[in-house]
Amino acid sequence: PLGYLHCDMLVLKARKITGEPRQPKTTPGDWQNSLELKSLHASGGVIFDAPEGKGGGRELLLRQDKGVRLLTLDGNAWTQNEQGKLSGHTFQFNSQQGVFTAVGSPVSLEGKELSATGDKLLYYQKTKELELSGSQAQLWQRTTDGKIKHQLMAQKIHYWQDEGKLTALQKATLVVTADEKEMAAFSS
Repeated sequence: PLGYLHCDMLVLKARKITGEPRQPKTTPGDWQNSLELKSLHASGGVIFDAPEGKGGGRELLLRQDKGVRLLTLDGNAWTQNEQGKLSGHTFQFNSQQGVFTAVGSPVSLEGKELSATGDKLLYYQKTKELELSGSQAQLWQRTTDGKIKHQLMAQKIHYWQDEGKLTALQKATLVVTADEKEMAAFSS
């Protein structure tokens, strides 16, 4: 199997792919080759596990039309993959725009190299940009052993992953930490 989905209620809408020969379908793989999923609505204790990651929430909605997928996970939503864990109230992903949105009070991201909290998180796949906002959005950079190295607080934070560029707007505070070795190098 490619993964699993567990929930209290599941509603699927699909359409037949034109040009497929009409023949009895005997296995789930046979159905996959002749049907296109249009929408999926799962509710009540939603838990999923797939190669891309796992997650859960109160409700999962997937709509697909003309090559555009809109995925919404709502109600104490969480996802986890090899990059880290994200939790919040509602997540939404638009495949055409390549934009992932998470809202909650707070949204919390726990990654290997950085962690963040805020009221809203946006991630733009094309530019690999993370935008974090809220009355007290925070971003922490971690050392390889998991200790907090730097902390940034502001109402709006932008982080470009590939460039390592960071901007903070409105009530910004930066806390820089250094160990004794780094301080000695800095003071000499």
